Amino acid sequence: MAVVSIRTFALICIQKYCYMNLLVFAILFSGVLQGVLLAYLLFKKKPEQLSNKLLAFLIVILVFHLSLIAIDVKDLFIRFPHLSRLSWVIPLSYGPLILLLTQCIVTINFTLQKKHLIYFLPLIIYGIALTPYFTLPAYEKVEFLKDPIQVSNADFGIYNSLTGFIHIGFVLFSLWVFYTCKKKLPTYFSNPSRVYIKWLEQFLWAILIIMIFSIIAFFAKKHNASFLSAIYPYNFLLVVPLIYWIAYKLLLSHSNYKNPRTSISNTINTTNLPSEDIGKKYSKTALSLKEVEKIKLKLKEYMAKEKPYLNPDLSIDDLSAQLIVKRHHLSQAINISFNKNFFEFINGYRIEEFKKQAKDLDNDHLSILGIALNCGFNSKATFNSVFKKQEGITPSTYIKEQET
Repeated sequence: MAVVSIRTFALICIQKYCYMNLLVFAILFSGVLQGVLLAYLLFKKKPEQLSNKLLAFLIVILVFHLSLIAIDVKDLFIRFPHLSRLSWVIPLSYGPLILLLTQCIVTINFTLQKKHLIYFLPLIIYGIALTPYFTLPAYEKVEFLKDPIQVSNADFGIYNSLTGFIHIGFVLFSLWVFYTCKKKLPTYFSNPSRVYIKWLEQFLWAILIIMIFSIIAFFAKKHNASFLSAIYPYNFLLVVPLIYWIAYKLLLSHSNYKNPRTSISNTINTTNLPSEDIGKKYSKTALSLKEVEKIKLKLKEYMAKEKPYLNPDLSIDDLSAQLIVKRHHLSQAINISFNKNFFEFINGYRIEEFKKQAKDLDNDHLSILGIALNCGFNSKATFNSVFKKQEGITPSTYIKEQET
């Protein structure tokens, strides 16, 4: 009876393991199908953009990796030995592609150059290091794959131990690029939140979290930690919902992730400098103080007459085109003449417009936010922040003081 019970229990465990593998395989396969569809739509997306193609290529690599994981789950590497260990090398293309995608989205007129090949140096090094294995005949690979101890030692060796940290390094650098560009938005846009690419930030953080979790699970398995060791084979399932999330964000919800019409990175060349630093910044430029004064007068006249600041999407490119002045000359004139960046300069006019409209009895039916929106602000948070910084009090306090 005891022998029968043990056999029954063993059969139940094996059956549950098979069911679990089948479920994992099904989830991975669904991710593969969704990824193929997503990559196809991105390649076909109009207008054609490098960012579309980079993301599509990243999805293709991810789909191929998912396929290899699915093959591994079903123990099919014995039948296809030449596919083994490709899953070691392929992931090293993730980091470079994520970094290139980030740079492409936050930089206008971004082009791929030879210098970007250095991003793929870890991939090249790993490929060269694994060449002896890749060149082995199929029967030798099969013999190796049939030895679970050798396979385990290799899987948890130095190569795969370093891969996760290389991933994290690339993603952290991508986040640094993103946030560096985000800080420069006020220099270039009157409403930075309108061009702030939220989905990219969410995507980078999601990738980082998945990679950190994978590293923890990897080392838990390597050192036989009880709980996390058990979930190691399934940590890659987190990639599947990420693929569906990308599809939802970029296709179903019509999110726009193309390059902003104005640069957020390389072409931004002015910052909010203290007055004593402005002279140093522009001391070697061709624009004379006389030309600065000329642009200043032209700008003030245009602002008073046309009120371009009422446009919530106004950018320095828009204003420079309207004034027929070079963008960097206009930016320089604003910095020198008003000691402000573009964001502060435009919102200063919006605050003054708000104060005028708040006194107008015809606007009594409007709320504070309603008047602010009429003046070119696009959100309550931005308006409150700008108003308090400029006036030293909140908008509601200002209104109450005007009523007394």
